[in-house]
Amino acid sequence: MVSDAQVEAAAEELYGAALSAFTGERKRLADQLKAAGSKASAAVVGKLPKPSMSAWTVNQLWRREREDVDALMAAGSRVREGDGRGLDDQRRLLAALRGEAAAVLESDAHAASPATIQRVATTLQALSALGTWEPDAPGRLVADRDPPGFDVMMGAAIEALAPRGPMPARDELAERRAQAKASDAADAHASAHAERAKAERERAHRAKVRAAERALLERAVEGMKRAVVQRTADLANAEAEVKVAEAALERARGKVGEATRALADAEQRVADAESALAGHAEAGDG
Repeated sequence: MVSDAQVEAAAEELYGAALSAFTGERKRLADQLKAAGSKASAAVVGKLPKPSMSAWTVNQLWRREREDVDALMAAGSRVREGDGRGLDDQRRLLAALRGEAAAVLESDAHAASPATIQRVATTLQALSALGTWEPDAPGRLVADRDPPGFDVMMGAAIEALAPRGPMPARDELAERRAQAKASDAADAHASAHAERAKAERERAHRAKVRAAERALLERAVEGMKRAVVQRTADLANAEAEVKVAEAALERARGKVGEATRALADAEQRVADAESALAGHAEAGDG
């Protein structure tokens, strides 16, 4: 039997997790339910779809920037009720959420590319215009929202609901749409510029790191060269000392040979003297 409460709790935790950890978290939560005896609920959780990167970003914004997301939904409601000022609030809140979307993406090591940021903004704008997260639960989107005819619907809302005074002329409406498109283009340009600036900073940082590493290697090589020179000098000195010692040893050996021969001569003279002395004593006895 499927426990809706268990599935809801697991889904809320899963869609709040990092996108890079989604698959592992889904398996962990399903295994946890299965181990607890809730096999049917585990099967449901195990099949929960992984969101697109932009949909995941919107989910995280709903959790991290709830006040701004709720305000964006409220602005869409005011637009549908005929309050044209809601459009200004929508633009302001979308601009703020664009910046937060970049931070959300970078927090999970994803590139905050202009294309991804634009998909996030489009989905947020669609949610605000429709006033609902259905068929998904809030914070659990699995795909981008870009309903057919969305731009037409928003244009009709501007024309039908925005003014309380006289109806704006078509030229004025066209100008407003052009301004909105220019604002979106400016945002996309700013995002692209920020992306290029970030890439340039990263390249500069890598260049500094490589330069520092090269300097360290050069110092290390220079130190090793000095060590080799010193060891070569030490070896030459040692070889010279060995030669001096060998010469001294050779001289000592010569002196030992001379002493040995002198000793042999002395012993021979002693032997000769003893022999002569013995002969002289025998002659006297006779």
